[in-house]
Amino acid sequence: AMSYDMARLVFKAAFEAAGLNGHYSCHSTRKSFAHAVYDHCLNLQANGKPIDALRTTQFALGHTYASSTERYLPRPEIDSVVLAF
Repeated sequence: AMSYDMARLVFKAAFEAAGLNGHYSCHSTRKSFAHAVYDHCLNLQANGKPIDALRTTQFALGHTYASSTERYLPRPEIDSVVLAF
């Protein structure tokens, strides 16, 4: 198994090699994964597929509680206020 510190160094090197600037971390990739799963589920819902986007994302992340998963997901009511500034 890879330690967290080693994983952090590998991700940092990969981000730099890709020319990405800014703050990125192992946790950033986890959040991106959560967004991708959630968005995919929402697209399936829009196409008439009966799927619970929150519960599916919760399962994919291995969370016991939906409230943990909700912290990873976009919050339109907050995002719209931030974009207004």
